[in-house]
Amino acid sequence: MEDFDPARCVSPEARVRIEREVESLRIRLESELSAGAQLLRRIKWEIETNRQILLPDLTLARRELAQAEKDLEVASKHDSSTLALIVLVFAFLIGWVIDLNRSSTGAFDEPAEAHRENSGNQPPPASRHDHGALTEREKEQEALKHYREGVKLSQGEKFAEAVEMFLEAVGIDPRLKAAYEELGYALYRLKRYEESIQASDAAIRLIFIDDDFKPYYNLGLVHFEIENWPGAIHAFQSSVDKLLHPYPWKDEYTEAYYRLGLSLAKAGDLHDEIQFLETDWRLINDLPIKRFELATFYTCAGRRKSAKKQHRLLLENGDFSLAEELLKLMKKHGKPV
Repeated sequence: MEDFDPARCVSPEARVRIEREVESLRIRLESELSAGAQLLRRIKWEIETNRQILLPDLTLARRELAQAEKDLEVASKHDSSTLALIVLVFAFLIGWVIDLNRSSTGAFDEPAEAHRENSGNQPPPASRHDHGALTEREKEQEALKHYREGVKLSQGEKFAEAVEMFLEAVGIDPRLKAAYEELGYALYRLKRYEESIQASDAAIRLIFIDDDFKPYYNLGLVHFEIENWPGAIHAFQSSVDKLLHPYPWKDEYTEAYYRLGLSLAKAGDLHDEIQFLETDWRLINDLPIKRFELATFYTCAGRRKSAKKQHRLLLENGDFSLAEELLKLMKKHGKPV
């Protein structure tokens, strides 16, 4: 291969050939990047969907782990031979009680099925509404089954049927926070606002980690619909306070910021909130999500040029994901940018 001589001019043919190769490479890379972005969005959706489905199982597993640790701690304090003796004594007593019960009821005089038919006082077998006969573990599994069915119905916008499933779930396991969350949203979609507030409040009372967005968001939706602006502001502000470093992003997050801005405007407080954010540039620079919040408030106030400036700053600072979400918000609720 001939060495490049900078003293000689590059021939037009060589220049055209290189430009064509570069253009071909650019087109291929753009195509691959576009396909990759679509794939990542699909993977993101699948991960988030699976996370929501598995969350109740994780909560149940945490409870069982905590109980197992307590049981192990208690068992470790006893001598193994003592435990074995206790187990044998209990087994003997249980067997003796069973035999005594069978003798007194005449269970050995006729087949079990015939005895069940002839006895008017015999309780019926456990049905889907008879949960008293289930063990704690069975109750939790039954509640999860109703919860998952409710999620499917809600995703299909069959909210009335979903409400029934979620009510079944919390009736069996009143500690199932995820079911209360979904119940609150389904009732909101059915315009059963008072019941929705009660369900969201129940979910909030069950929060064990102070980073839960959804119940506050559901509560904000209801207050927004009934035009309770102070209630909406408090609920939406509580929801977005959980989003200092949100990943992955959800459309609900954008909606929460936007509805917070609209609620502030309805209450006459939007200008003051904008001024507060404008005077705290250290907060804005340290937390990109606060720049997103300020831009959203600008959009609600009709200050599109100011919102576009914050979009540009997000891009310059490398916060591309938030910049993309902000651009979608401005296109949806403002003039084309």
